[in-house]
Amino acid sequence: TVFPSETRYNIRVVDPTQVRDIAGNQIQPNQTDGSTQFSVLVADGTNDAPENTVPLFVVPVVENTAGAATSVTFSVANGNAISVDDADAFIGTGILQVTLAVSTMTDGAPNGTLTLSDPALVDFAFTGDINGTPTGDGTDDVVMTFRGTIADINAALEGLVFTPGLNVNNDVNAGVPGVGTNDVKFTITTNDLGNFDSTDTTAKITSTDVSFAVTPVNSPPAAIVPVDFSIPETAPFVFTGTVPADTVKVTDGDGAPILVTLSVTSGTLSLNGVAGLTFDPFALVNDGTDDSSLRFRGAEADINAALAGLTFTPAPSFIGDVTLTLTVDDEGNVGPEVTPIASAQTVITVLQVNDAPILVFNGSDTDLDNPPNPQVQAVEDVSFEFKPSTNSQISITDVDAGAADVQLTLTATDGTLALATVTGLDFVFTDANGTGSGNPVGGETTLTFRGTLAEINNALFNVTDGGLLFTPTGAFVGTGTITLTVSDLGNSGGLVPTVKTDSGVIDVVVAADNGDPVNFFEGGLTFPTDIFLQEGAPNATVQFSAAENRLI
Repeated sequence: TVFPSETRYNIRVVDPTQVRDIAGNQIQPNQTDGSTQFSVLVADGTNDAPENTVPLFVVPVVENTAGAATSVTFSVANGNAISVDDADAFIGTGILQVTLAVSTMTDGAPNGTLTLSDPALVDFAFTGDINGTPTGDGTDDVVMTFRGTIADINAALEGLVFTPGLNVNNDVNAGVPGVGTNDVKFTITTNDLGNFDSTDTTAKITSTDVSFAVTPVNSPPAAIVPVDFSIPETAPFVFTGTVPADTVKVTDGDGAPILVTLSVTSGTLSLNGVAGLTFDPFALVNDGTDDSSLRFRGAEADINAALAGLTFTPAPSFIGDVTLTLTVDDEGNVGPEVTPIASAQTVITVLQVNDAPILVFNGSDTDLDNPPNPQVQAVEDVSFEFKPSTNSQISITDVDAGAADVQLTLTATDGTLALATVTGLDFVFTDANGTGSGNPVGGETTLTFRGTLAEINNALFNVTDGGLLFTPTGAFVGTGTITLTVSDLGNSGGLVPTVKTDSGVIDVVVAADNGDPVNFFEGGLTFPTDIFLQEGAPNATVQFSAAENRLI
């Protein structure tokens, strides 16, 4: 029933005990002095749904890019106020429940956040029930649910602020650049909680969308590389992307394909897959595997998937600095071009790794590295000389020792050792790597000394002095050994100066000396006198006997 305003009505009270004034006093009949006043509420017996008032137009907003945040304030002054109402909520408790929820992008990320003008005006701590539970706190929320009177709710909504998410625009959400679907929005849902003093107490709910037209701004791309770092020369380095120290990636909030160029001044690069990428057809070597330079296009997600696991392989034997350069160009795909190209560099220092020294026997290192041990043939009581002519020369190599000292230990069994020369060698030292030992002039079973590669190799053999001597123990027949251990003392250690060594054993097979045959005469090694026979003498004979002092 609709009653016109400013109209005087006569109301007949049938049972005065059932009518009370605002103060709760029973209304007395025949009161005509105006001291008693009350309101008459008229309802049709049906719970009406709440109403949401929102702007009738699509709200314009500029894309929120890095360093250029934008927002929209909803207010009466701005002509875009948001409010709620319910014609019959006052018949019950007069409390409504409101939920504000921001839509999400295609990847599930929120399109923005909402902030009430005064969150304290409404209740975010109400006891949850079948109609809902409190959510958020009214500040920078993606979703918030609160309760309050109509007046308090509208006061909190007056000045509501919507802030778009970083790099959110309609083109990004539509997934089709340049199309835009106005799908950046938030929804206001009002629940009257069944507030109606009659048999119809079913909660009524009204939901209304507030949509935005986000003007795209070309977000500047970014190229991200680690700070300068070092790696050993011996193994490839993988940019896993798990921590900043090994991350190579690109960013561009516009959602359109971008162009990436990646290069190194030495060595090669291999991507962790090429799904979704298109390579520059004009590049000669450019397929994502073992390339010194790469140029390709793709979506940001596909590019970063390929870069997570990017492998850098140093060039063989290369020691020094390598510059990795990453350039990203969004080619102005979305909005006006604003710094469409970004570039970053990192310097990879490839450090030398300590290579182990190598013992060389008869021109080959494999003879000492693998069984059986190499053998030399010696004779009882005769020194054996290790030299080229007996196919037994011993030497040492080390590709990174340079002019630094190395250490050599020689240990003999069943014989003694003597070096060809001791020029430049050091036999007096003690440290963590060993102690010098042995008589430099020879006759020792163990020799430990230091010198440069040239000095030690000269002591093992040189044209002037000959080679290393092994002298079997007196009357020894059998197999003796010489054990050799060389240490580079950690010289040219690169990242970590770890000491590297090489060892080997040489078998010396000593054969028995049977002696040369000798003619013996009794009383001496030679005939006592010459024996003369006359030519032509018949029946001339010589008797070899003890009696003639000619016993053989």
